[in-house]
Amino acid sequence: MYRISVTSYRSLFCLLLLVLVSTAAFAADTLTNLQALYTAQTATQIQLTAYAVQADTEGYKTAAALFRAAAKSKGIHLPAYEKAIKALGGQTTQPDAKPPVVKTTKENLETAMKAETEVAAQYAEYMKQADADKKAGTLKGDATKAGIFLGGDSKAGVELLKLYKKGLDNLDAWKSGGKEFLVCTVCSYITDDTTVKQCPVCSAPREKFESFK
Repeated sequence: MYRISVTSYRSLFCLLLLVLVSTAAFAADTLTNLQALYTAQTATQIQLTAYAVQADTEGYKTAAALFRAAAKSKGIHLPAYEKAIKALGGQTTQPDAKPPVVKTTKENLETAMKAETEVAAQYAEYMKQADADKKAGTLKGDATKAGIFLGGDSKAGVELLKLYKKGLDNLDAWKSGGKEFLVCTVCSYITDDTTVKQCPVCSAPREKFESFK
């Protein structure tokens, strides 16, 4: 039978330890994550607003309403993120002042859907990190609630993906307009269910929803 020597075990252990240390060195903390998210969501708001203008130009009134609702949703927690960042001793950063890239409404929906899919994975990692930092006691003041706001944006993103998909599947029908989207101004949840009585995420009453159509 092949045997591994004690020296080999020690070498293997040292190698694994080195890998773990290297991985930890590249792991971002909650402050870094929130700063990145703040800048990204500010840029996304600008992008979505530009998409709405293009959709209006092409006559896709419902797509324009969705883009405006999405932009609103993305901005709900920016003030909370800013407070958390400052509580951790950091500063917010605005995105580059480059004009947003705008294509056709169909292409813009595809781009927005791809971007939302990618950010979904980031939310999951950011929430894990916020939970770990909170347990470690490294979060303070407004930053202790970071996980709650991240969770709200994550759930809103799930619904937004469904709406983008619905838009791509029914783009021709969306030229007629008239469809309404609702955004919870408390947690950022977004929906096209106009019969909603209260937010399914944070239980906010219908009065807390803003309408886009």
